Amino acid sequence: MSINNNKLLNYLQQNARISVSQLAKRLFVSSPSVSEKVHKLERDGYITGYLTQINVKKLGYHVKVYVSVNVEPKDKQRFTTFLTQNPNVIFADVVTGDFTMMLCALFKESEDLETFINQVQKFGRTRTNMVFSAVLGYRGVKLDEQNRADD
Repeated sequence: MSINNNKLLNYLQQNARISVSQLAKRLFVSSPSVSEKVHKLERDGYITGYLTQINVKKLGYHVKVYVSVNVEPKDKQRFTTFLTQNPNVIFADVVTGDFTMMLCALFKESEDLETFINQVQKFGRTRTNMVFSAVLGYRGVKLDEQNRADD
């Protein structure tokens, strides 16, 4: 029996530490088949890494913000370098609309945020939105298990 890629990826998104034997039981196939399929998905770029979700508040990061930035094309590479060197930035995307980039960052204190915003404003106009509470955390992409594309 072949392994449904989407079903396998859904299980791994729920728990990246699930054992191959547990996956095999849930997918009703042998452990070697699961192991081979996981390695193939890694080689083919479907699985790009495994992350541990942590409680950032327990580590003292109580300030989470989304910052929209309007970066001029000539400054984009320099700004990208700035972002990659800043450990507070957890992701950044190029977006459409009134701003060119959207980033998310975590800080322990509002003073740290202020310092960061002052640095970012050297690259362009900003708009900052502070998170009061999380409604829905990262949960992965729920893949349709009926459509078996790329199996």
